[in-house]
Amino acid sequence: MLLSSLSLVALSTCLGVVKGIDHGASPLPISYGNNGSVGPDGPWLTIVQAVNYPDQFMTLLPSLSNNSLLINSTACLSQSAICPTPQPDQFFTWTESEIENNKTPSEELQPDEWDEWYASLLNMSGTGQFFSERMNLHPEGDNSVVNEMGYLVMGISNSYSAGFAAGAEYTLDTGFFSLYAEHDIFSWPDQISGFVWHNNRTLNDAYKLGYIPSVSYGLHVGSVVANVTPSLILGGYDSSRILAPPLVSDSRSFNLTGISLNVTEGDDAYASEQALPVTGLLQANGRSVDSIDVFPDPGLPYMYLPRETCDAIAEHLPVKYNSDFNLYFWNTEDENYHKILTSPHAPGPGLMAQSLKTINYTDENIEPATNAPSWDSTWSGTLTALQNEESQAPVVDTKGSDDGVSGGGIAGIVVGVVAGVVIIAGALFWILRKRKQNAKAHSGGQEEVRPYYATDSRSPSDGPTYYKDSPDLSSLDKGPATRETQIGEQVPLAEISACPDPVEMPTLPPQELAGSGPEEKYK
Repeated sequence: MLLSSLSLVALSTCLGVVKGIDHGASPLPISYGNNGSVGPDGPWLTIVQAVNYPDQFMTLLPSLSNNSLLINSTACLSQSAICPTPQPDQFFTWTESEIENNKTPSEELQPDEWDEWYASLLNMSGTGQFFSERMNLHPEGDNSVVNEMGYLVMGISNSYSAGFAAGAEYTLDTGFFSLYAEHDIFSWPDQISGFVWHNNRTLNDAYKLGYIPSVSYGLHVGSVVANVTPSLILGGYDSSRILAPPLVSDSRSFNLTGISLNVTEGDDAYASEQALPVTGLLQANGRSVDSIDVFPDPGLPYMYLPRETCDAIAEHLPVKYNSDFNLYFWNTEDENYHKILTSPHAPGPGLMAQSLKTINYTDENIEPATNAPSWDSTWSGTLTALQNEESQAPVVDTKGSDDGVSGGGIAGIVVGVVAGVVIIAGALFWILRKRKQNAKAHSGGQEEVRPYYATDSRSPSDGPTYYKDSPDLSSLDKGPATRETQIGEQVPLAEISACPDPVEMPTLPPQELAGSGPEEKYK
């Protein structure tokens, strides 16, 4: 199964330039690390990203969180910390240059002040802070190529934890590399003076500096278990990983129109004896539904679907719902578990050679690979079709049972719902594209100076007690709409302008940034 690609329409304007927007820039591949043991529900593959000065290399998960998040080196040192895989050398450490540059962080933040959506779905607790930080995009990990960006907005986790229904929790030990780019600038007040920072986001800044041709990207999550290499290309994508024309959407969500189970060759290992293909698995409110809106996010370890849909799928797989975690667990002792996890259901290791393609800021469509092979053929050198057998493994009863884990026969949180097995197989490939609609950008004219920070009309002591996107350096009207998560939380939806006007910086004259070194103060 190949999940459809997504696109995202840009809502931000081009504020200005130091190096300059370069629509002829090449796509920028991001390097992945060798650590495949991240997360108690992994293993997940992570990128290695340079931040600070000199470079500190962080282990991060690509995500659609509102802002990137680093893990403080002290987060897993507390006696109350429950870190799955402590890696203190991969954590962020405050350096003398941070103090010299007077980069003061914000006041302590609750999880929903960092990211409301993540806080709800991961049931987060603990505290963190905002701060402004340098980032360096090294193409494919080549440290000799410097694509430096200063004063990006980031969060830092001092004690953020993810929790489960019955009280179990773990301390976040892996940060997030935010691919969110709907708004260029994010505002927050620092803790000491209340000075209001207006910081750029990563993709927006990289685009304005000419490092990437657009704020689009191509992401293939990959798989540790199946040995499928991941791929993250900023400003482009690897067409060898797209085997069919992708679906294009104008938002971070897309419309899921059905879920089915089938095989392309050989016997199946499903727990039921229902004739294939098994269809009608997309269910909600006690009946089959034609479609639902889904919000895929590579930073979240689970997929969240209606309970009826999960139960319908679970009838055919060796899984069982566990109310202590509000998750479905694999029965790893079931013979069918091993058959299913070693059966092809996504583009496999036998991909064609990498073929980088640019996503320009004006592009409307994404093209798949030329003469693309069938998805099952990419597994031909790795997996073999199941042979017909006289007997099937027993069906796992999932209906009407909220019992806990029993007898050690069920182990390992894999995904929030069993449909997410596709992610583990490495099928998840997204492309998000955003069009720049600023007239000056189209004409190649001079843009306004991009603001790293700005003053506020209020006194420092009257600094805002909220944190906001700043498409026009004013508060974002989030409106009354909400969306309900599968853990019963109500999360406000942001109402976003379709095409904001160019931003006029009202208080500060253009600031000369060229030639500035990391030792200089900017406020």
